[in-house]
Amino acid sequence: MPLPTGLVYDHSGNVTLDPDMQVRETIAHFFETFSRVGSASQTVKAFRQEGILFPSRLHGSQTVFRPLTPSTAMRVLHNPRYAGAYAYGRRRYRRTIDGKRIVREQDNDDWTACIPDAHPGYISWEQHQENLKILKSNICHKWNAAVASPPREGPALLQGRAVCGQCGRHFRMRYAARRGRQEAWYVCDRARSDRGEPLCQAIAAPPVDEAIGILIAEQMTPAAIELAIEVRKEIEARHEEADRLRCRAIERAQTEADLAQRRFMLVDPNNRLVADTLEGEWNEKLRILANAREERERGQEHDQFILDKAVRERLVAMTADFKKLWTNPETPNRERKRLLAHIIEDVTLLKLPKRGTTKAHIRTSRAVKPRRSSPSAQNRQASRSRRTPTSSN
Repeated sequence: MPLPTGLVYDHSGNVTLDPDMQVRETIAHFFETFSRVGSASQTVKAFRQEGILFPSRLHGSQTVFRPLTPSTAMRVLHNPRYAGAYAYGRRRYRRTIDGKRIVREQDNDDWTACIPDAHPGYISWEQHQENLKILKSNICHKWNAAVASPPREGPALLQGRAVCGQCGRHFRMRYAARRGRQEAWYVCDRARSDRGEPLCQAIAAPPVDEAIGILIAEQMTPAAIELAIEVRKEIEARHEEADRLRCRAIERAQTEADLAQRRFMLVDPNNRLVADTLEGEWNEKLRILANAREERERGQEHDQFILDKAVRERLVAMTADFKKLWTNPETPNRERKRLLAHIIEDVTLLKLPKRGTTKAHIRTSRAVKPRRSSPSAQNRQASRSRRTPTSSN
Protein backbone atom coordinates (compact mmCIF):
# COMPACT_ATOMS: atom_id res chain seq x y z
CA MET A 1 0.00 0.00 0.00
CA PRO A 2 1.54 3.38 -0.99
CA LEU A 3 2.34 5.77 1.83
CA PRO A 4 1.88 9.56 1.83
CA THR A 5 4.81 11.93 1.74
CA GLY A 6 6.69 11.87 5.04
CA LEU A 7 6.21 8.14 5.73
CA VAL A 8 8.31 5.28 4.34
CA TYR A 9 8.78 1.55 4.78
CA ASP A 10 11.96 0.44 6.54
CA HIS A 11 13.98 -2.68 5.68
CA SER A 12 11.64 -4.83 7.80
CA GLY A 13 8.53 -3.56 6.05
CA ASN A 14 7.39 -1.44 8.99
CA VAL A 15 6.06 2.09 8.51
CA THR A 16 8.33 4.80 9.89
CA LEU A 17 8.92 8.51 9.50
CA ASP A 18 10.92 9.71 6.51
CA PRO A 19 14.64 9.81 7.40
CA ASP A 20 14.99 13.10 5.52
CA MET A 21 15.03 15.73 8.27
CA GLN A 22 13.84 18.50 5.96
CA VAL A 23 10.75 16.47 5.06
CA ARG A 24 10.01 15.62 8.69
CA GLU A 25 10.51 19.13 10.01
CA THR A 26 8.43 20.69 7.22
CA ILE A 27 5.47 18.37 7.86
CA ALA A 28 5.74 18.93 11.62
CA HIS A 29 5.81 22.68 10.99
CA PHE A 30 2.72 22.30 8.82
CA PHE A 31 0.66 20.79 11.63
CA GLU A 32 1.98 23.34 14.14
CA THR A 33 0.99 26.17 11.81
CA PHE A 34 -2.50 24.75 11.33
CA SER A 35 -2.96 24.45 15.10
CA ARG A 36 -1.98 28.09 15.41
CA VAL A 37 -4.03 29.64 12.59
CA GLY A 38 -6.94 27.16 12.57
CA SER A 39 -7.53 27.19 8.82
CA ALA A 40 -6.13 25.31 5.84
CA SER A 41 -6.10 28.41 3.63
CA GLN A 42 -4.36 30.46 6.33
CA THR A 43 -1.77 27.69 6.64
CA VAL A 44 -1.09 27.95 2.90
CA LYS A 45 -0.71 31.72 3.23
CA ALA A 46 1.68 31.33 6.17
CA PHE A 47 3.90 28.94 4.18
CA ARG A 48 3.92 31.36 1.25
CA GLN A 49 4.80 34.33 3.46
CA GLU A 50 7.60 32.40 5.18
CA GLY A 51 8.95 31.16 1.85
CA ILE A 52 8.73 27.48 2.87
CA LEU A 53 8.16 24.76 0.28
CA PHE A 54 6.25 21.56 1.03
CA PRO A 55 7.56 18.06 0.14
CA SER A 56 5.80 16.03 -2.53
CA ARG A 57 6.66 12.47 -3.56
CA LEU A 58 6.69 11.64 -7.24
CA HIS A 59 5.76 8.27 -8.69
CA GLY A 60 9.42 7.29 -8.88
CA SER A 61 9.78 7.73 -5.07
CA GLN A 62 11.69 10.96 -5.65
CA THR A 63 10.79 13.77 -3.24
CA VAL A 64 10.55 17.31 -4.55
CA PHE A 65 9.65 20.54 -2.77
CA ARG A 66 6.86 22.68 -4.17
CA PRO A 67 4.71 25.58 -2.98
CA LEU A 68 1.96 24.38 -0.65
CA THR A 69 -1.51 24.39 -2.23
CA PRO A 70 -4.95 24.29 -0.54
CA SER A 71 -5.70 20.86 -2.02
CA THR A 72 -2.46 19.44 -0.62
CA ALA A 73 -3.14 20.98 2.79
CA MET A 74 -6.63 19.46 2.92
CA ARG A 75 -5.34 16.07 1.80
CA VAL A 76 -2.69 16.02 4.53
CA LEU A 77 -5.11 17.14 7.23
CA HIS A 78 -7.65 14.47 6.34
CA ASN A 79 -5.14 11.62 6.05
CA PRO A 80 -5.14 9.49 9.26
CA ARG A 81 -1.73 8.08 8.35
CA TYR A 82 -0.09 11.26 9.66
CA ALA A 83 -1.65 10.45 13.04
CA GLY A 84 -0.07 7.01 13.03
CA ALA A 85 -3.34 5.21 12.22
CA TYR A 86 -3.95 2.49 9.66
CA ALA A 87 -7.26 2.99 7.87
CA TYR A 88 -8.96 1.03 5.13
CA GLY A 89 -12.26 1.75 3.43
CA ARG A 90 -12.16 5.54 3.68
CA ARG A 91 -13.70 5.80 0.22
CA ARG A 92 -16.49 3.93 -1.47
CA TYR A 93 -16.29 3.20 -5.16
CA ARG A 94 -19.15 2.28 -7.42
CA ARG A 95 -19.89 2.45 -11.12
CA THR A 96 -22.91 4.00 -12.73
CA ILE A 97 -24.95 2.43 -15.50
CA ASP A 98 -22.84 4.20 -18.13
CA GLY A 99 -19.59 2.86 -16.68
CA LYS A 100 -18.39 5.95 -14.82
CA ARG A 101 -16.74 5.41 -11.47
CA ILE A 102 -18.04 7.46 -8.53
CA VAL A 103 -15.92 7.98 -5.42
CA ARG A 104 -17.55 8.95 -2.14
CA GLU A 105 -15.88 9.71 1.17
CA GLN A 106 -17.21 7.69 4.08
CA ASP A 107 -17.54 8.64 7.74
CA ASN A 108 -15.13 7.17 10.26
CA ASP A 109 -17.76 4.78 11.58
CA ASP A 110 -18.24 3.32 8.08
CA TRP A 111 -14.57 2.54 7.49
CA THR A 112 -13.73 -1.13 7.03
CA ALA A 113 -10.79 -0.91 9.43
CA CYS A 114 -9.20 1.78 11.60
CA ILE A 115 -6.27 1.00 13.91
CA PRO A 116 -4.89 4.01 15.82
CA ASP A 117 -1.23 3.99 16.91
CA ALA A 118 -0.37 1.40 14.26
CA HIS A 119 2.89 3.16 13.41
CA PRO A 120 4.76 6.40 14.24
CA GLY A 121 3.00 9.60 13.20
CA TYR A 122 3.51 13.34 13.19
CA ILE A 123 0.52 14.06 15.44
CA SER A 124 -1.60 12.09 17.88
CA TRP A 125 -4.93 10.53 16.98
CA GLU A 126 -6.67 12.98 19.32
CA GLN A 127 -5.03 15.91 17.54
CA HIS A 128 -6.11 14.47 14.19
CA GLN A 129 -9.72 14.30 15.38
CA GLU A 130 -9.48 17.86 16.67
CA ASN A 131 -8.14 19.04 13.29
CA LEU A 132 -11.10 17.41 11.54
CA LYS A 133 -13.49 19.20 13.89
CA ILE A 134 -11.82 22.52 13.09
CA LEU A 135 -12.10 21.86 9.35
CA LYS A 136 -15.74 20.93 9.74
CA SER A 137 -16.48 24.04 11.79
CA ASN A 138 -14.83 26.21 9.13
CA ILE A 139 -17.37 25.12 6.53
CA CYS A 140 -19.98 27.83 6.05
CA HIS A 141 -23.31 26.31 5.07
CA LYS A 142 -25.90 28.55 3.51
CA TRP A 143 -28.51 27.16 5.89
CA ASN A 144 -26.37 27.75 9.00
CA ALA A 145 -23.67 30.22 8.06
CA ALA A 146 -23.53 31.88 11.49
CA VAL A 147 -22.55 28.93 13.64
CA ALA A 148 -18.88 28.17 14.30
CA SER A 149 -17.62 29.98 11.20
CA PRO A 150 -13.95 31.02 11.15
CA PRO A 151 -13.05 34.66 11.85
CA ARG A 152 -13.56 36.78 8.75
CA GLU A 153 -13.04 40.36 7.67
CA GLY A 154 -16.63 41.55 8.28
CA PRO A 155 -17.17 44.30 10.88
CA ALA A 156 -19.59 42.23 13.03
CA LEU A 157 -17.56 41.40 16.15
CA LEU A 158 -19.80 38.58 17.43
CA GLN A 159 -19.88 36.64 14.18
CA GLY A 160 -20.79 33.05 15.08
CA ARG A 161 -21.06 33.90 18.80
CA ALA A 162 -24.26 35.93 19.04
CA VAL A 163 -27.23 33.86 20.27
CA CYS A 164 -30.87 34.90 20.05
CA GLY A 165 -32.39 35.41 23.49
CA GLN A 166 -35.86 34.36 22.30
CA CYS A 167 -35.34 31.11 20.39
CA GLY A 168 -31.76 30.17 21.38
CA ARG A 169 -30.44 29.96 17.82
CA HIS A 170 -27.38 31.73 16.51
CA PHE A 171 -27.87 35.05 14.76
CA ARG A 172 -27.09 35.44 11.10
CA MET A 173 -25.04 38.34 9.82
CA ARG A 174 -26.64 40.86 7.48
CA TYR A 175 -24.75 43.72 5.89
CA ALA A 176 -26.27 46.78 4.25
CA ALA A 177 -24.62 49.79 2.59
CA ARG A 178 -26.21 52.94 3.98
CA ARG A 179 -25.02 56.53 4.04
CA GLY A 180 -21.87 55.51 2.20
CA ARG A 181 -20.76 52.93 4.79
CA GLN A 182 -21.38 49.30 5.55
CA GLU A 183 -23.69 48.52 8.47
CA ALA A 184 -23.89 45.13 10.18
CA TRP A 185 -26.98 43.60 11.79
CA TYR A 186 -27.57 40.50 13.89
CA VAL A 187 -30.71 38.91 12.44
CA CYS A 188 -32.63 35.82 13.58
CA ASP A 189 -34.97 34.99 10.68
CA ARG A 190 -35.04 31.20 10.59
CA ALA A 191 -38.59 30.99 11.91
CA ARG A 192 -39.75 33.29 9.14
CA SER A 193 -37.84 31.50 6.40
CA ASP A 194 -38.75 27.99 7.60
CA ARG A 195 -42.32 28.39 8.85
CA GLY A 196 -43.44 31.82 7.68
CA GLU A 197 -43.55 33.17 11.26
CA PRO A 198 -42.70 36.77 12.19
CA LEU A 199 -39.06 37.86 12.40
CA CYS A 200 -37.57 36.85 15.74
CA GLN A 201 -35.05 39.69 16.28
CA ALA A 202 -32.97 42.17 14.32
CA ILE A 203 -30.34 44.06 16.30
CA ALA A 204 -27.86 46.65 15.06
CA ALA A 205 -24.33 45.36 15.52
CA PRO A 206 -22.27 48.54 16.20
CA PRO A 207 -23.79 49.40 19.64
CA VAL A 208 -23.49 45.78 20.77
CA ASP A 209 -19.93 45.47 19.49
CA GLU A 210 -18.94 48.74 21.15
CA ALA A 211 -20.21 47.58 24.55
CA ILE A 212 -18.49 44.20 24.19
CA GLY A 213 -15.28 45.91 23.10
CA ILE A 214 -15.30 48.15 26.18
CA LEU A 215 -15.76 45.12 28.42
CA ILE A 216 -12.95 43.21 26.71
CA ALA A 217 -10.57 46.17 26.96
CA GLU A 218 -11.25 46.55 30.68
CA GLN A 219 -10.91 42.80 31.28
CA MET A 220 -7.63 42.38 29.44
CA THR A 221 -5.73 45.49 30.55
CA PRO A 222 -4.13 43.92 33.70
CA ALA A 223 -2.78 40.97 31.70
CA ALA A 224 -1.72 42.95 28.63
CA ILE A 225 2.02 43.02 29.41
CA GLU A 226 2.09 39.29 30.02
CA LEU A 227 0.18 38.77 26.79
CA ALA A 228 2.71 40.88 24.88
CA ILE A 229 5.59 38.79 26.20
CA GLU A 230 3.87 35.55 25.25
CA VAL A 231 3.08 36.85 21.77
CA ARG A 232 6.68 37.93 21.30
CA LYS A 233 7.98 34.52 22.40
CA GLU A 234 5.61 32.78 20.01
CA ILE A 235 6.71 34.96 17.10
CA GLU A 236 10.38 34.36 17.89
CA ALA A 237 9.87 30.59 18.10
CA ARG A 238 7.93 30.61 14.84
CA HIS A 239 10.68 32.53 13.05
CA GLU A 240 13.36 30.21 14.43
CA GLU A 241 11.46 27.20 13.09
CA ALA A 242 11.02 28.86 9.68
CA ASP A 243 14.73 29.72 9.54
CA ARG A 244 15.67 26.14 10.43
CA LEU A 245 13.57 24.88 7.52
CA ARG A 246 15.25 27.36 5.19
CA CYS A 247 18.63 26.05 6.37
CA ARG A 248 17.50 22.52 5.54
CA ALA A 249 16.67 23.66 2.03
CA ILE A 250 20.14 25.19 1.68
CA GLU A 251 21.77 21.97 2.91
CA ARG A 252 19.81 19.92 0.39
CA ALA A 253 20.67 22.30 -2.45
CA GLN A 254 24.34 22.29 -1.43
CA THR A 255 24.42 18.47 -1.41
CA GLU A 256 22.85 18.25 -4.85
CA ALA A 257 25.23 20.90 -6.21
CA ASP A 258 28.22 18.98 -4.84
CA LEU A 259 26.98 15.76 -6.45
CA ALA A 260 26.51 17.53 -9.78
CA GLN A 261 30.01 18.97 -9.53
CA ARG A 262 31.55 15.55 -8.85
CA ARG A 263 29.72 14.01 -11.80
CA PHE A 264 31.00 16.79 -14.04
CA MET A 265 34.57 16.49 -12.80
CA LEU A 266 34.61 12.71 -13.40
CA VAL A 267 33.42 12.86 -17.02
CA ASP A 268 35.88 12.36 -19.87
CA PRO A 269 36.74 15.84 -21.29
CA ASN A 270 36.76 14.41 -24.77
CA ASN A 271 33.10 13.46 -24.48
CA ARG A 272 31.81 17.00 -24.93
CA LEU A 273 28.15 16.08 -25.34
CA VAL A 274 27.99 14.40 -21.94
CA ALA A 275 30.21 17.08 -20.39
CA ASP A 276 27.97 19.90 -21.64
CA THR A 277 24.90 18.16 -20.22
CA LEU A 278 26.50 17.59 -16.83
CA GLU A 279 27.80 21.15 -16.78
CA GLY A 280 24.28 22.44 -17.41
CA GLU A 281 22.94 20.31 -14.56
CA TRP A 282 25.67 21.64 -12.28
CA ASN A 283 24.84 25.24 -13.16
CA GLU A 284 21.14 24.55 -12.50
CA LYS A 285 21.94 23.13 -9.05
CA LEU A 286 24.10 26.16 -8.30
CA ARG A 287 21.23 28.43 -9.30
CA ILE A 288 18.87 26.59 -6.95
CA LEU A 289 21.44 26.89 -4.16
CA ALA A 290 21.80 30.64 -4.73
CA ASN A 291 18.02 31.06 -4.70
CA ALA A 292 17.77 29.14 -1.41
CA ARG A 293 20.39 31.36 0.20
CA GLU A 294 18.71 34.52 -1.09
CA GLU A 295 15.36 33.26 0.22
CA ARG A 296 16.85 32.76 3.66
CA GLU A 297 18.38 36.25 3.63
CA ARG A 298 15.04 37.78 2.68
CA GLY A 299 13.30 35.78 5.39
CA GLN A 300 15.82 36.87 8.01
CA GLU A 301 15.43 40.51 7.01
CA HIS A 302 11.65 40.19 7.26
CA ASP A 303 11.84 38.46 10.64
CA GLN A 304 14.33 41.01 11.92
CA PHE A 305 12.02 43.82 10.89
CA ILE A 306 9.17 42.25 12.82
CA LEU A 307 11.26 41.61 15.92
CA ASP A 308 13.13 44.88 15.77
CA LYS A 309 13.64 46.54 19.13
CA ALA A 310 11.51 49.54 18.18
CA VAL A 311 8.71 47.24 17.12
CA ARG A 312 8.98 45.36 20.40
CA GLU A 313 8.72 48.58 22.39
CA ARG A 314 5.74 49.65 20.32
CA LEU A 315 4.06 46.29 20.93
CA VAL A 316 4.60 46.55 24.68
CA ALA A 317 3.37 50.16 24.70
CA MET A 318 0.22 49.23 22.82
CA THR A 319 -0.56 46.15 24.88
CA ALA A 320 0.05 48.04 28.11
CA ASP A 321 -3.21 49.73 27.25
CA PHE A 322 -5.23 46.97 25.61
CA LYS A 323 -7.93 49.46 24.72
CA LYS A 324 -5.58 51.19 22.26
CA LEU A 325 -4.76 47.88 20.62
CA TRP A 326 -8.42 46.93 20.45
CA THR A 327 -9.57 50.25 18.99
CA ASN A 328 -6.55 50.70 16.73
CA PRO A 329 -7.86 51.06 13.13
CA GLU A 330 -4.86 49.06 11.88
CA THR A 331 -5.99 45.98 13.82
CA PRO A 332 -7.90 43.77 11.33
CA ASN A 333 -11.39 42.63 12.23
CA ARG A 334 -10.25 39.04 11.78
CA GLU A 335 -7.66 39.46 14.56
CA ARG A 336 -10.17 41.09 16.92
CA LYS A 337 -12.47 38.11 16.48
CA ARG A 338 -9.58 35.72 17.00
CA LEU A 339 -8.74 37.47 20.29
CA LEU A 340 -12.40 37.42 21.28
CA ALA A 341 -12.58 33.65 20.71
CA HIS A 342 -10.17 33.11 23.62
CA ILE A 343 -12.23 35.28 25.96
CA ILE A 344 -15.92 34.81 25.17
CA GLU A 345 -17.82 31.61 24.39
CA ASP A 346 -21.01 33.33 23.22
CA VAL A 347 -23.26 36.32 23.89
CA THR A 348 -27.05 35.99 24.21
CA LEU A 349 -28.86 39.11 22.99
CA LEU A 350 -32.43 40.00 23.92
CA LYS A 351 -33.99 43.12 22.46
CA LEU A 352 -36.18 45.14 24.84
CA PRO A 353 -38.10 47.60 22.63
CA LYS A 354 -40.06 49.20 25.49
CA ARG A 355 -36.88 50.06 27.36
CA GLY A 356 -34.99 50.94 24.21
CA THR A 357 -32.10 48.66 25.12
CA THR A 358 -30.64 45.27 24.29
CA LYS A 359 -29.78 42.94 27.15
CA ALA A 360 -26.54 41.00 26.64
CA HIS A 361 -25.77 37.87 28.65
CA ILE A 362 -22.05 37.09 28.22
CA ARG A 363 -20.70 33.58 28.72
CA THR A 364 -16.96 33.88 29.11
CA SER A 365 -14.23 31.29 28.74
CA ARG A 366 -13.16 29.34 31.79
CA ALA A 367 -9.75 30.94 31.62
CA VAL A 368 -11.20 34.46 31.84
CA LYS A 369 -12.90 35.76 34.96
CA PRO A 370 -14.61 39.11 34.33
CA ARG A 371 -14.20 41.75 37.00
CA ARG A 372 -17.57 43.32 36.40
CA SER A 373 -20.59 43.07 34.13
CA SER A 374 -20.58 44.81 30.79
CA PRO A 375 -22.88 47.71 29.90
CA SER A 376 -25.78 46.80 27.67
CA ALA A 377 -25.83 47.76 24.03
CA GLN A 378 -28.65 49.96 22.76
CA ASN A 379 -30.38 49.99 19.41
CA ARG A 380 -29.72 52.86 17.05
CA GLN A 381 -33.28 54.12 17.50
CA ALA A 382 -33.04 54.11 21.30
CA SER A 383 -31.60 56.71 23.65
CA ARG A 384 -27.93 56.73 24.68
CA SER A 385 -28.56 55.66 28.29
CA ARG A 386 -26.87 52.39 29.29
CA ARG A 387 -28.10 49.52 31.45
CA THR A 388 -26.05 46.82 33.11
CA PRO A 389 -26.78 43.30 31.85
CA THR A 390 -26.00 40.01 33.47
CA SER A 391 -22.70 38.29 32.76
CA SER A 392 -21.56 34.86 33.82
CA ASN A 393 -18.68 32.49 33.44
